[in-house]
Amino acid sequence: LVLELLELLDEVPERGARVSAEDASDVSQIVSELEEEGSPAGPDWHLSDDLPGAWQLRYTTSKAFHRNGGLTGYAADFAAVETPQLTMKIERRAEAGYRLLSFVEPVSLREGSIFSLLGGLAGVDAVTADCSWSVGSAGQLLVRADRLSAGGRNWEPADKQAKALRVLSACTPVFLDDSLLVLRAQLEGVLFVFEKL
Repeated sequence: LVLELLELLDEVPERGARVSAEDASDVSQIVSELEEEGSPAGPDWHLSDDLPGAWQLRYTTSKAFHRNGGLTGYAADFAAVETPQLTMKIERRAEAGYRLLSFVEPVSLREGSIFSLLGGLAGVDAVTADCSWSVGSAGQLLVRADRLSAGGRNWEPADKQAKALRVLSACTPVFLDDSLLVLRAQLEGVLFVFEKL
């Protein structure tokens, strides 16, 4: 089923932004079957050795995510900018007592844009959100964004960007193995599918 899902997502454009109704239904069906089968990590997903590492977002049904052009909302703030990839990097060091997570969105310019020539994107190759994570009372992956950085600048997320980041702030891992992580958001029907890099 995992392989079937990843092969299907190879055919889905823009991480699900323009998915057909048929493909969306197929993805939903496979995810439901994976949930019924049971996650190899079980309810203690946060202790699994499969969790730490880099995960690339392959698909989401989040309208807010697609409306913002990505997770950080950077692409929504600058019309000339695209953030076509999202990588989630998870660290866990029990002995040190910390759990860190970062979201990285490489920045690219839309075709024909002169935005970078005007200095607006000088030195910006990616936007990074540095976060910490914990486990919620109902087994959710709780993520708190501490700061954003791009092109040597650092700032605390506020307003639109803080709201944009919230789409992944409290999701429940419903499937985790060494290649696939599926998160369900609190909003019904919203899911995120990540593949291990």
